[in-house]
Amino acid sequence: MKQIYFIFASILFLLHSSLLHAEKTSIRGFSTIGLVKSNSGDNLNFRRNLARTAEDSDSWSFESDTTLGLQIDTVLNDQWSASAQLVYKNRIDQSIENSIEWAYLRYQPSPDNPFSYRLGRLGVDVFMLSEYRNVGYAYLWARPPVEFYSPLAFDYIDGADITYSTLLEESFFQARLTVGTTQNDFVYDDVTLKVSPAIASSLLWESDYWKFRLGYAHIELSDRVDFYEPLIDALDDSTPLWPEAASAADDLNLKGKKFDYYTLGLTFDNNQWVIQTELNQVKTKDNIFTSSHSGYLSVGRRIGDYTLYGIGSIIENTDEINQVAAVPDLLPALVKAQLTGLRDIVQDQYNQTGVDQKSLGLGVRWDIYHNTAIKFQWDRTWIKPHGAGLWAKDSSLTTDETVDTFSINVNFLF
Repeated sequence: MKQIYFIFASILFLLHSSLLHAEKTSIRGFSTIGLVKSNSGDNLNFRRNLARTAEDSDSWSFESDTTLGLQIDTVLNDQWSASAQLVYKNRIDQSIENSIEWAYLRYQPSPDNPFSYRLGRLGVDVFMLSEYRNVGYAYLWARPPVEFYSPLAFDYIDGADITYSTLLEESFFQARLTVGTTQNDFVYDDVTLKVSPAIASSLLWESDYWKFRLGYAHIELSDRVDFYEPLIDALDDSTPLWPEAASAADDLNLKGKKFDYYTLGLTFDNNQWVIQTELNQVKTKDNIFTSSHSGYLSVGRRIGDYTLYGIGSIIENTDEINQVAAVPDLLPALVKAQLTGLRDIVQDQYNQTGVDQKSLGLGVRWDIYHNTAIKFQWDRTWIKPHGAGLWAKDSSLTTDETVDTFSINVNFLF
């Protein structure tokens, strides 16, 4: 609760200061009206990332990609400034608190000092799209590549950061370290994952047509997940007859589980060709959400007001999906049947979080005005058995699946 009070106090301070310094305040907005439809049938339902609700695969839907955002930036004096960003988009828990994705004060000792400091609600600054992941107009595609951007679906860090920025001849260099806490609601039966601490760092280099970024994030889950509690209790009760149940119960207790994210990104843009790639490695000792790697390569060619583009992306678990130990054969038949049923339920939890898919997308972007773009995109996704962790589903996918997804977006800046 203290974090919430601090955030709202920061916003009130920002708005109050905006009225006093109106000539130094800018208010900008962005919006996406997006339609999406997939032919995944009853087995799978499309979702943009793990923190968003799923789409009905049988019809076109506005929910997944439609976004409305408002950003206020205020310069208070030569040293202090403040920013706030309010974003309405599809999310599991719609609330004012969750809609505030930025709300911070920034301090820079002097205009020529390379160090600056921010305090409040900050973006997760480890990706190429970190500063504008919600701004559809700012990138080519209908949405950021699902295979790469869906797993790390935390929108912000409540805390503080320090940034070092400097010019190196004709290039720009920036280093940033952010420390704080975060949380988000995920589609696994509305699971809320709370993270403390959350640490993010990045190195950014820009020169002429090139942009290069290295990123690292470390998160540690700070609470157990209510959804898993009945299964944990059942496994604990079963341990005297089925000793191997203890390890499964420990896996389902997510408190204290740690994840390390390593990212590398590169962009080339000479106003004709725009090429971008990002690679990601997730390291964890958790058996429910296992280690993985992902990446994508996007190539676009501008021809007047049109940009034709193609994108390929992939995500795979680097660890085998954990297999729950079998129930002992010597148990009475009825007891064995009950424990085997429990084992199957737990095994499905491991299987449902597995990720193993690749996608190929083709699209066209039409810049119909200086602040408006229309995008048409088709994606084909190949999913392996027990690899549909990025999709909404009632149970684990047991066969290969191929899904086509169609998207129409209109992006605005105002």
